[in-house]
Amino acid sequence: MIRFMQSFAFLMLVVLGVQSASAQQLELPLQHPDEVLAKATVFSKNIERTSFQKLPKKIQKTASEIEIPWELGDGYYDTQAKVIYRVFDPATKATVGYIFAEFITYTEDPEAYIVGAHVNAQGLRIGTLTHMEYYYGPREKWIDSVPEDFREQMTEEE
Repeated sequence: MIRFMQSFAFLMLVVLGVQSASAQQLELPLQHPDEVLAKATVFSKNIERTSFQKLPKKIQKTASEIEIPWELGDGYYDTQAKVIYRVFDPATKATVGYIFAEFITYTEDPEAYIVGAHVNAQGLRIGTLTHMEYYYGPREKWIDSVPEDFREQMTEEE
């Protein structure tokens, strides 16, 4: 009987250990590159600034078709600054896509936005425009919180 109890206890430990290992493995799912890209914003740590000239040709083609103020709709949006970011997988550092971000102001109100379009490494748009940040009120209240990549393109009178 003791031998049976020892065997049963050993078997239970093995089963519980396998279940625990399986559960831990499920906690670390691999993300599709488009998921990594879709979650990225201009405030993410897995981005780096780049330029249009450094982009692959298929990305340049898609980028030339992006018109953020026009896509927003009513024609009262003005681009104050544009920045292109390469988005990379934090684990592998491989490029998963690009964010084409613009600092947009609204003509009729003291509103400003950072809006971005995501393009994957194959040159396809992912999702719709993403509003990454919203600024409201007098410029002097929010200008210091705008990322430097945008501020360096903006003049004082804007």
